[in-house]
Formats: sequence, structure tokens, C-alpha cells
Amino acid sequence: MSNNYELNGFDDWYLPSRDELYLMNKDLIAKDLGGFKGRSYWSSSNYTISSRPDEFAWIQSFGGGNYGVSRFGELSVRSIRSF
Repeated sequence: MSNNYELNGFDDWYLPSRDELYLMNKDLIAKDLGGFKGRSYWSSSNYTISSRPDEFAWIQSFGGGNYGVSRFGELSVRSIRSF
């Protein structure tokens, strides 16, 4: 989904990793930017604690923590560019 995304002439968007989402949560929530608060977003990172990492991914709850959930659920995505 992010691989085919184009906005304002930029087409290098991608789904952020768990660590990138954590930094966004830490920095943007503190400044109340981006409309993230109270939402959870998929990361591109596998949840490797599971015995089936291809079926689970890390998510970031903005205003909360990060944790692993089944990839079969529905959550929001927030594509990013390198920062």
C-alpha cells in the first residue's frame, strides 16, 4: 500500500518500522502534532516473540505503548518518508 502511494510529487513513502513509530509517538504526541493521539498504527516490523512471526506485527498505540497483534486485524496505517 505505501509502495504505490504518491503525494505532492513524492513516491518514496513506506510503512514505518516499530522503532520509527516509537520515535514519532515520543516526539509528535509531546507536541500534539499529526492527529495521532488515541490511535494505533501498523508497523512493518514482525512480532518475532511469536512462534509464527509472519502472522503477527508490532503496532504503536499513540498515547500508549507498542505491542504485537495478529496481521489479520484492522488498524490504521501512516506512511512516512525518511527522516
